[in-house]
Amino acid sequence: MCDQALSVKGSGLVGCKSSMQTYDGIAPFTSGSSETTYDISTPNDPYWWRVDNYIRIAGQYSMTILLNTWDTAGVTPLMEASGNTKMYNFGVFLGNRYKRFPNIIWMSGSDFQTWRTSETDNTLIENLMAGIASVDKNHLQTTELDYNRSMSLDDSRLAPYTALNAVYDYYCTYAQVYSAYNAAAKPVFFEEGYC
Repeated sequence: MCDQALSVKGSGLVGCKSSMQTYDGIAPFTSGSSETTYDISTPNDPYWWRVDNYIRIAGQYSMTILLNTWDTAGVTPLMEASGNTKMYNFGVFLGNRYKRFPNIIWMSGSDFQTWRTSETDNTLIENLMAGIASVDKNHLQTTELDYNRSMSLDDSRLAPYTALNAVYDYYCTYAQVYSAYNAAAKPVFFEEGYC
């Protein structure tokens, strides 16, 4: 949820600078100083007010925000260092803070490459989604799993929290969306890939 696009070290992906601060130096948490040392149980209100304002401005233009709860492509080490209880409680924090905003859809993960190979990482995202669900019954949740082809419901651990099946496909988009549509009685949307 930073507002500065820089290269994530070593990944080649676009993401936040390692301090995760805004353009003008506001950190997301009051304890720690980087994507590996923050204590996610210490949200910094000025940072989150900034996020609030972005969402409000989008709402003024009738835009819905896919609010990415955790960038698994860039800050997985912080998630792993935080542990299950802090991830759940961070989900509760997010859910409570944004449950009254009418224009969001929760999205967890971002190129979540380790959901198939790391039970630890998958459980951490599950706890985050469970925390949100425990306090926010009004908004849909979805995920962005791994490229080059996946859909949200592929992950059976996260599926109970997933109300919107997102398709991520860089091969045959139509076939994957069609498959997702026929897979379950949940709404489907094309999240990322070739058009």
